[in-house]
Amino acid sequence: MKFAENINLDPKRANYYIYLSKLAAKVDSALIQDGFQLYHHNFIFTKSGRWGVIQQGMNIGVGRARRYHWYSDSIKDLTIEPHSAIQSEIILPKVLNLTHNKSVKNRKGVVEIVKHKKDLFYEIKRLKKHNDQLTILDLSSNDFNDHPINHMNYLKSDLNIIGNLFNKRLEESVQNIIDKPVKDFESILMTKKVGPKTIRALTLVSEVLFGAKPSYEDPVRYTYAFGGKDGIPYPVNKERYDSTISIIEKAIKKSTLNPFEKEKLLKKNERLFSV
Repeated sequence: MKFAENINLDPKRANYYIYLSKLAAKVDSALIQDGFQLYHHNFIFTKSGRWGVIQQGMNIGVGRARRYHWYSDSIKDLTIEPHSAIQSEIILPKVLNLTHNKSVKNRKGVVEIVKHKKDLFYEIKRLKKHNDQLTILDLSSNDFNDHPINHMNYLKSDLNIIGNLFNKRLEESVQNIIDKPVKDFESILMTKKVGPKTIRALTLVSEVLFGAKPSYEDPVRYTYAFGGKDGIPYPVNKERYDSTISIIEKAIKKSTLNPFEKEKLLKKNERLFSV
């Protein structure tokens, strides 16, 4: 807000940008649960109203960073596949990804549950102690047993202090959801104190009640296929690079496209891969 005042930016627009900044951080930490803890965030905007977000997270377990790119012109929905790119050195085998189109039914289930507020609190309250950890129900299905929520310890807070059976922070976040009017999934996500653990709990309840599975596909769209020109994470493999260009060119030439379209794609291919 102070920066907005310095450049005489309209307060309404400034507040909207602040909201977008917070939302982008929540999406990449709560809706995409890939283990990459955000530690760097940039919000960039133009006079014409375009904006972008570049933020980076670190996964200590794999010792790698991941960068998330947002660009306003390419976003149709702020919480459904909003990224222009997610860059990572590795692709993980299983990531709870609620931004994926395949998670839409699960998200609708969450909204439906939240609208029936008493039922929501009842379902979340069914968290019970089991082997020093809280889980929702005793499920025998392999799909449910492997749900990420089963690996979360709700008995411990972020400060590693043993809490009550029904973790106070989780209870507060659920109460905040119940106390406010909810119109869509985005409003649930942006509720105060709602973070990854609460979203996981709601996701599992939706999966149990509606049979709507969320996506577990890693949303990474770009990785270091050929290497970096700076040698990081490894030098460009020119042989593989040239081979890829050749395969693409052959595929275009063998396609059933008309000559005009083929020529257009070949020229585009040449521009993309020329260095």
